[in-house]
Amino acid sequence: MQNQSQLWRPSASIENLKKRAKIIGEIRSFFDGRDCFEVSTPLLSQFGNTDPNLDSFIVAQSGYLNTSPEFHMKRLLASGSGAIYQICSAFRCEEQGMKHNSEFTLLEWYRPFWSIDELMLEMIELLHRIFPKREVETLTYGQALFHATGINWLQDSTQYIEQITKKLLGEIPKDLERDELLDLLFCTIVEPSLPADKWCFITHYPPSQAALAKKILNKNGDEVAMRFELYSGGVELANGYWELTDWQEQLNRFEDDNQQRKKHDKAEIKIDTLLVDALKYSMPDCSGVALGLDRVMMLVLQQDDIKQVISFDSQRA
Repeated sequence: MQNQSQLWRPSASIENLKKRAKIIGEIRSFFDGRDCFEVSTPLLSQFGNTDPNLDSFIVAQSGYLNTSPEFHMKRLLASGSGAIYQICSAFRCEEQGMKHNSEFTLLEWYRPFWSIDELMLEMIELLHRIFPKREVETLTYGQALFHATGINWLQDSTQYIEQITKKLLGEIPKDLERDELLDLLFCTIVEPSLPADKWCFITHYPPSQAALAKKILNKNGDEVAMRFELYSGGVELANGYWELTDWQEQLNRFEDDNQQRKKHDKAEIKIDTLLVDALKYSMPDCSGVALGLDRVMMLVLQQDDIKQVISFDSQRA
């Protein structure tokens, strides 16, 4: 057991913190040379994130600590900011572990009038500036799921998906819905199967997992969500969208989120009406992405625990 008197020390070495600072300097230089300016938005908001898969920290009599700077940055976009980026802390009330700390660092940026393909390419260019070059592999959600489990999410019934989940994982919680089964399979079977030595993009998610992304019909006429996630060695590094700009659809999704929260005995979250108003006013067509900087630092600095790349982990904060 760790000596309590040593908890005043940083969780990362000073050497790693110096390397981290240099990498962040490189990231700023990358964007400053690409007509994308840095912004700073509030960490404390009167509105929380309605996403039923995320839990915000509630600050008594003040509001919520942001799970990401997304909503405020979109309000800047609607005000005519053009391309913007931000490096900031974000907060999520989740189980602590080697890959997650309650307070973590995000790099988030938005490119008006860019496709997600263009944004994915820029992300690789950024990563290759701070990390040795790697091959890139891109799979659709359906391809990754089928390769690892044999399940076709478009055609297979929920009953069949449940049977395969039980076959692969043994006992599972009762009464899981379709998306919950798919999430369980993706986290436990698909993610570990992704290549460890490549940047691996997963694209074209089920429409029920659109979050804040637009939905389109693919070449086969199937509805898919225009979002992507970036993985390295089965670890999620980034989550990007062709951003939803329809205010009514956004409001509907917020309301649906709260219905799901209620169904799972979670507190409903006050809907961010200021974001809805911004979308009503003028949200440009754009793509945006959030990159988990601490996890990237773990790769660059060859560390296997997040606390080794941040100054003070939650135990020492």
